[in-house]
Amino acid sequence: MPRLVIWACAAIFCHMKPFIPIALAALSLAACKPEEPPKDACGAAASQGLLGQNIAATSFANDANIRAYQEGSPLTRDYRLDRMNVEYDATGVIIRVWCG
Repeated sequence: MPRLVIWACAAIFCHMKPFIPIALAALSLAACKPEEPPKDACGAAASQGLLGQNIAATSFANDANIRAYQEGSPLTRDYRLDRMNVEYDATGVIIRVWCG
């Protein structure tokens, strides 16, 4: 009886052998958790005071990563955590400040 059990286990293990590396790879990837990006990497929370101001009367630092655009304008879909987006209406009044 013990030989039969050993043979059966060996047969099962031999058939599963090709799947072991795949299972190990899947388990190792499941353990990886992407790092949570900072919610306000561009400083938009501190710039909410710009809401209601005219875009022409607003100045930004020369090295600031700012994208100012009029409401409804087409934008690229690239997402940049360090870029502050400043959206203004047709009259030039800032209506939204956000990172992305």
